[in-house]
Amino acid sequence: RTCGWAMEARIYAEDPDNGYLPSTGTLHRWQAPAGSGIRVDAGVETGSEITVHYDPMLAKVIAHGASRDEAVRRLDGALRNLVASGVVTNRDHLRRVLQHPSYQSADLHTRFLEVHADDLGPAEGAENLALEAMQAAVVADWLRRPPRRLPGLRANWRSNRWRGVECAVSVGSQVATVVLEPSGEGLVVDGELSRCSLDSGGMLWFERGGITRAHRVDRDANVSWVRTHAGEFRVEHAPRFVVPGAEDSGGGCTASMPGKIIQVLVSDGESVTKGQALVVMEAMKMEQTMTAPSDGTVTAVRVREGDQVDAGAALVVIDETD
Repeated sequence: RTCGWAMEARIYAEDPDNGYLPSTGTLHRWQAPAGSGIRVDAGVETGSEITVHYDPMLAKVIAHGASRDEAVRRLDGALRNLVASGVVTNRDHLRRVLQHPSYQSADLHTRFLEVHADDLGPAEGAENLALEAMQAAVVADWLRRPPRRLPGLRANWRSNRWRGVECAVSVGSQVATVVLEPSGEGLVVDGELSRCSLDSGGMLWFERGGITRAHRVDRDANVSWVRTHAGEFRVEHAPRFVVPGAEDSGGGCTASMPGKIIQVLVSDGESVTKGQALVVMEAMKMEQTMTAPSDGTVTAVRVREGDQVDAGAALVVIDETD
């Protein structure tokens, strides 16, 4: 006998806030939600490699309830508890859809995402939330330091005791330098006393100004994945020591994701205008056209049709017009 309501959310390795571009990488932590009325059909686990060779869907999260409202609440709660650290997913975007008044009142149509695009973007005050995530990533790094091995050797000894530890981090285009200063009462973070603790599962408790927040922080190489009360952030740690001779590749376009080059539309010496198509890539059943960021002249085409490239690889170098 059919009874109640059920709805399904599909978890994809993609970035809805950046044109739904696919995301690749390693799932450093996968934790499926559980609870009454919740079912998860997943094709991944902790350690799974998300590559360009397959569809980016990771799992289906299904919620059942006696009413539509109950099913919506259960599905939102399940998405809140789902953990998928290591790749960008649409989890937060799905939660914004479920919480939107029009969705909750069942005012639905095929242009829902287009019509409500402004409401479904990052939360208001995203800049402050990103800063909080960057601070959490740096604090978690500090707390994960190995213990002192020699008696009498003070951890993080510095010749200038008046200067704090400076760590350069970024979330997308937002860059910050977080300053830490050890204190007998805790840790001074950007000039504000904080009391912090980190457990073996990556949960960070961060108390500042009488308010305690819990963040999950997973680190891999130079990237931390930080889950906050308002969503997940990918925090990049700048290297403390720059490799000698490292140079910027100059103006031009880079690969926004790993993929295969299927078309090269320009050649050396060609003049291009801002927005002109340069290269077409294919990844996860999607085509992405890379365009010129400015007017200029092509000085180097670094790929050929059929090449496989990594995210961030230089594709076309342009001498920009002043």
